[in-house]
Formats: sequence, C-alpha cells, structure tokens
Amino acid sequence: AYALQLTTPSKWLYAIWDLFTNWTADAEKQRINEVLRSLHRKIYIIIEDLDRLTGEEILEVLKLIDANGNFCNTFFLTAYDKNYVNGVLKRTLKLDDDTTDYTDKYFHYEFPLMEQSKIALKKKIDDYIYTWAMMNTDLMSKFYENGEWNNVCNYLVDNISTLRQLKRFTNLLYSVYPKRSRDVVFIDFLLLTLIRFLDYDAYLSIYYKRFLSESPPNEYFSDYSALYLIEGYQDVAQSYSRINNFAKILSTLFTPKDDIQLNRIYRMDAFDNYFYEN
Repeated sequence: AYALQLTTPSKWLYAIWDLFTNWTADAEKQRINEVLRSLHRKIYIIIEDLDRLTGEEILEVLKLIDANGNFCNTFFLTAYDKNYVNGVLKRTLKLDDDTTDYTDKYFHYEFPLMEQSKIALKKKIDDYIYTWAMMNTDLMSKFYENGEWNNVCNYLVDNISTLRQLKRFTNLLYSVYPKRSRDVVFIDFLLLTLIRFLDYDAYLSIYYKRFLSESPPNEYFSDYSALYLIEGYQDVAQSYSRINNFAKILSTLFTPKDDIQLNRIYRMDAFDNYFYEN
C-alpha cells in the first residue's frame, strides 16, 4: 500500500487498496476470534530467552506480540532479563530516555523472579550429582560421612548460581567421568571438573603445577610420592582466578588425606589421570 501511495499520481487507487486491506484484516481477525471462542480454552504462547536475541530480533518479537496480543483468550508469556533487553533496545533505537523501560509498552503484567536460593540450589546439587554418584562410585557414602561431600557441595553453591549453569556443569561431568572412573577419585575429579568448567586457564595452571611442588614443605611431611602446595599459594591463587574460594578448593585437592587411596589427585602417579583434552 505504501508503494502504491508513492507511485500512483492519484490517491484514489491507494485509498481503495487501503480500505480493502483493512477490511480483509478485520474480517480475518473476526473469524479467528470466533474460532478461538469456540474452543472454550485459554491459549498461552510462551516466548523464552528473549534476552538471547539481537535488538532487531527483539523488536520483531515485540511487534508480533503487539499485533496478536488482543486475540480472544490468547495470552503471551515471556521470560527475559529486563535490564538487558531494555539496554539492547535503547542502543538499537538510539533512545536517550533512561527513565522508562521500552518493554513496558507491550506487557500489562510483570512478575519479577527471585534469584535461585542457595538452599534450593544445594538440594538440586544433591539431586543431580550426589544421587548420580551413588550409582557410579562406591565411595560416596564415605565422602558424605567424613564431610568431604559437604565441602565440595559448598564450593559448587559458591560458584554455580543458576539451574541452567548446574545442568551444563553436570552434563560435562557425566560425559567425562565414566571414561576415567577407574583411575581417579570421584570427589577430586568433580572439583577439578568444576575448575575446568569455570575457568579453563585456572585448570591449565594446575596441570602445569603453578601452585604445586614435588618437595615436602617441611619435616612434618615425609611423603615424597605426593604433590604439595607451594608457600603463599593462597594469594597467588586468588589473584590468578575469578573462581570463588579458589585457594580453598586447591587446599581441599592437594592437602594429603589419611586414607589409602593411591589415585587421589595429589599423588604423583595419579595426577595426570585427571586431565584430558576432550
């Protein structure tokens, strides 16, 4: 219609076209509404992860919602990071107004979601990892009793903040552990996998023994088959990686334990078993 308006000398043809188009759209809309009413059901259209789109794509989705949002018994539900989406839209549209949110023009009701609580996340970690590990290693009950699992669980909660992130981490863990289960201790492998998941450079720093020494730090340690943390590793570790409690995780991994497991990560003969490329 706009092209006709530009190219036609007389506007009468454009007026007829515009009238016909509007009539057709209104008639079609009425027929759709009649069908929707006959269903006697509410229709919910769910659009998730709006914040993964570009500014232009977000605008197209909003236009789609605006054009179809007033159909009978039809509701659009969207999930997105509001600050991020509005920031992208303001940059795309070159808006200077920081007092209002562009998305407010399109939605009649907003329900902010709270961040995942650490208690709920810890329960999910138990559901996702501990239960799975109980079926894949016979040592989990021991780790639970001696407190090692609780420490590891706290490290996970400190560094994993969403269920999506937890699922991505467990997918990585589940895919690699079975291939190495005979040569590693699960609790050590889990922590090293967490480091790899969060910060690959930190993972490599352990592989290259940036914080480790093959010599006992003093006369109280006489095990020359073990790896030890270097003096002052805490400051170096925390400045090196963004992982929360990275130094404590290193301490948990490389402090010799009173057990007879020869394939713990701090054992020189077992150390290389924990690292992999794919």
